Amino acid sequence: MKNILRKLYIACLAAVPVCSVFMLTSMVNSTTCWVYGQEELPQGVKKYRKF
Repeated sequence: MKNILRKLYIACLAAVPVCSVFMLTSMVNSTTCWVYGQEELPQGVKKYRKF
């Protein structure tokens, strides 16, 4: 049981960066960035824009 929980924990930790990149790209490409409190995009996320 402990081995299964450890594998599940590692899998969840591996999914966190994937989810954060997905949220980043969806926020950058959306037209409602002002809802998140940012009037201008930061320099680091401009490379994720698709349009």
